[in-house]
Amino acid sequence: MKFYASLFLTFLFSVIGFAQTTVSGRITDSDGQPVPSASVTIEEQGKDAIMAFSISNSKGEYKVTFTSPEPNVDLKIKAFNQKPVLKSIKNTTQNLNFSLESDATEIKEVKLKTKLITKKGDTISYDLKAFESKADRTLADVLKKIPGIEVNGDGSVLYQGEPINKFYVNGKDLMEGGYGTVNNSLPKDAVQKVEVMENHQPVKILQDKVPSENAGLNVVLRKSVTMTGRGEVGVGMDPLLWNVKLTPMFFGQKNQWVVNYKANNNGESVENEGNLLSFG
Repeated sequence: MKFYASLFLTFLFSVIGFAQTTVSGRITDSDGQPVPSASVTIEEQGKDAIMAFSISNSKGEYKVTFTSPEPNVDLKIKAFNQKPVLKSIKNTTQNLNFSLESDATEIKEVKLKTKLITKKGDTISYDLKAFESKADRTLADVLKKIPGIEVNGDGSVLYQGEPINKFYVNGKDLMEGGYGTVNNSLPKDAVQKVEVMENHQPVKILQDKVPSENAGLNVVLRKSVTMTGRGEVGVGMDPLLWNVKLTPMFFGQKNQWVVNYKANNNGESVENEGNLLSFG
C-alpha cells in the first residue's frame, strides 16, 4: 500500500513540476503608447532554444504559455524602432508589463543600379548620367558622347550619319525642325534620358504603313513641369561693349515655349535669332 502511495505522490509532483506556465502583460513605448507586433519569446537560460512565442496585439497585450522544469527562464522582447529587452524571470504564472526605450533603426544605404543603355522594340534609351562629365553644360555636350550620335555646331543631330526627322521633348514636337537652340541651351541636369527611335515615321497616319529610314529623338526631362534655360551677359570697356544672350524655356504637360533673345552693340548679326522661336 505504501508503494502505491509513494508512486502516486511522485506522479503528482511530476505533473505539478511540469505544469504549464503563463506569462502575460502589456508592452508600451516610452510615451505610454501600446507597441503592436512586438515578438515575445521564452527561452532556456544560456541557450537559443525557443520554448514559446507570442506577438503583441494592437493594444500591446501579449500572452505566452510554456512548460519547463527549469526554475528560471529568459523572456525576450523585440520590436521595430525599440530597444530589445532580455529579462530573467521565475517559472511561475505571472503578469509582467514592459515599457520599451525608443531606438531608431538605421536602414543601410541602398544603391539602385540601372542599365546604361536599354532597348525596347525600335527605341533605344540612354541614361544621360552615364555619359556626362563635370565639364558638360548642355544637352548637346552630352549627346556628342553617345555612340552613333553626332551634333553639329547649330545643334542639329545626326544618327548613324543621317539627320533625325523629329526632335521631341517629353513626346512633344515643339520646334518643328528648329530644335538646335533647345539642344544647345537646355541644361544637362534637366534631362533624365534620351530615347532614339529608329526607323521613326513621324506621320501617325503612315505609321506601320510607310517605313522610314531616319530616326527620331525624344528628350525625357526629370520633372513633368520644367522651367529652365541659359543666360549669358558680356561687357567690355573702352569702348563700352555688351552682348546679351537669353534662352528661357518652359516645358509643361500641355504647354511648352522657348524664347531665344540675343542683342549686342559689337556688330554681331542677330537679326535671325532675337525672336520667339516656339510656343505651343
